[in-house]
Amino acid sequence: MCGFGGVVHVGGGVDPQLIRRMGDSLVHRGPDQGGTYISQEGPLGVGLAARRLSILDLSPAGNQPMETADGTICIAYNGELYNEPELRGELEGGTYTYRSRSDTETVLYAYEAHGPAAFNRFNGMFALAIYDRRREHVLLARDRMGIKPLYYSWDGRRLAFASELRTLVQEAGLDPVIDADGLDLYLACGYVPSPYSLIRGIRKLLPGTYLTVDARGRLEVHQFWSPRSQSDARLSRAAAAEAVHETIYGAVRRQMRSDVPVGVLLSGGVDSTIIAAVAAQQTHQPLNTFSIAFSSTTSPIEKMYNADAHFARRVADELGASHQEVICDDSDDIPDLLRQLIVGLDEPVWEASFLSIYLMSRLARRNGVKVLLTGDGADELFAGYPWIAAAWRQERYERLPFLSSVLPIVARLATDGSSLQMHARNLQSILGQSALNRYELSQSVFSAAERRALTGRQDTYLGRGPLAQVVEPILAGAQGCSRADEVALLDLALWLREHFNQRLDRMTMLTSVEARVPFQDNAVVDLALRLPFLTKAWACQPKKLLKDAFQKEIPDFVLGRPKRPFAAPMWAWQTAALRTFAYETLAPERLEASGLVDPAAAQHLLSATASPHQDRRTFKLWTLLMLQLWAEGFQASRSSEGVQGCTVTRVASAG
Repeated sequence: MCGFGGVVHVGGGVDPQLIRRMGDSLVHRGPDQGGTYISQEGPLGVGLAARRLSILDLSPAGNQPMETADGTICIAYNGELYNEPELRGELEGGTYTYRSRSDTETVLYAYEAHGPAAFNRFNGMFALAIYDRRREHVLLARDRMGIKPLYYSWDGRRLAFASELRTLVQEAGLDPVIDADGLDLYLACGYVPSPYSLIRGIRKLLPGTYLTVDARGRLEVHQFWSPRSQSDARLSRAAAAEAVHETIYGAVRRQMRSDVPVGVLLSGGVDSTIIAAVAAQQTHQPLNTFSIAFSSTTSPIEKMYNADAHFARRVADELGASHQEVICDDSDDIPDLLRQLIVGLDEPVWEASFLSIYLMSRLARRNGVKVLLTGDGADELFAGYPWIAAAWRQERYERLPFLSSVLPIVARLATDGSSLQMHARNLQSILGQSALNRYELSQSVFSAAERRALTGRQDTYLGRGPLAQVVEPILAGAQGCSRADEVALLDLALWLREHFNQRLDRMTMLTSVEARVPFQDNAVVDLALRLPFLTKAWACQPKKLLKDAFQKEIPDFVLGRPKRPFAAPMWAWQTAALRTFAYETLAPERLEASGLVDPAAAQHLLSATASPHQDRRTFKLWTLLMLQLWAEGFQASRSSEGVQGCTVTRVASAG
């Protein structure tokens, strides 16, 4: 597990000091070792910097950047390859003599043996850069689920890339001008999906793709995997449950492989309990588990949010785990933590669960644990969200005759604010809409009209808008499937890959901890994508298949819990200690100074956010709060580096 950066210059040289600074900026991702590689001799000037967090083979033999014995291929690599022993067996039995037990060496030899086709053989999380002297090109690649990050910029002659956006902006000399499409996507989604970023000229390599730049200055991007719902209903529920149990067991067993202590982030819910229960069976020592509790002097949040900590303790007791808990106090910790962590996220996100991940990861590191397993991915893969079942029902409601004429009557006659009125209006709004429009209506934090008011952007995107360019290729992978499977695929490809995996990577790596996600193992993902909605959620019961598969491992007190998101108590903070902080941060003069959104439009939209419930109004406040904190923190971090002209500038139109 590492971080890396580099520069490729077609027909030119690279600055060794720049490459060294890029590596130094990523030391938190790899405090155990750092190195650089410079090649100025051929038609490509190439510089690579790597930082190493030693997990497998702690010796210097695993140091990076790593070259083949003949020096023709060099790699900088970030990740873990879970099927490394199998691949090593194939390669070692051939022409390759190993010098280490590091999976970096296996990735290097697999590429030498198979070229880019090797990526389809990798089961793991990875981002990498390879300089291939024989083919005279540099290749960047990113894993299927986007667990490991990779940013890049290309001007036609110079390719710069890094594990973190800050490295490119601070060290590679790129002007931090806000990308209009990236800003629009952030306000729509609450995060910035690949290939976009918030900084113009910087892109994220799409998950499941690789990029090459050759000596003639040709840049090409190739996709080696994309998620597709196959909906094979021939597998019975009993057979599916058995397959799910066996596959997840195998994934956890693979991801427990480590030369350093392994722990589990435990919320006391179904997903993390499954991971912890299986992991506990893979170790002869008490399993290390970590959870978070919240304390408030001004809001009664304990009853709701400390239930997670209570259940986590009970699960840990059942497993005989060595359990540690961190307490987050909203009286003075939260504003400082938000300001500190928002820059470490690289780009803002609309909700504050990243704070919980950081605090638990920091606790784990202080207790000597460098690897953490999490339950991320189960909801997206096994139909855990209520809106997936709602999509299944809506698709059937739309077949009813006279529905379009009945819904307005129901919406008008139902009690104001009632659940019946809400459902009638929601169903009425999506009738006859395309899949893209349904997604925007149901998932956007700010509507298209609200985004235009906030940014002043009036262009028509010169064709398809950025949200369409992100969503439509994913929808192509759900053709012929139910609407529920379609929604689940969008959640998998966007919410999980682009949001949850980003905040998990940044917050764990900020504490020099590696996070592993067994539910996103290739075998688990491939199996889940084969199973239709009703197999995974029989009678619209969320994660019914997953619960049935692990009913012997999951205590009854966990199975009986209502579903709760792993999050921080945003709504409670909003109506209590953080309300003053939020509105001071979003004051018109501070919004004017950052220049990202129109202060008057923002104040209008925020005027109705004082709510005792967590709903879209809360999400709107936090989306703007995170954006403003990011802009201020980004500017401050650049100023502290002595960079001139550090203001983040908004552009009104991408065109």
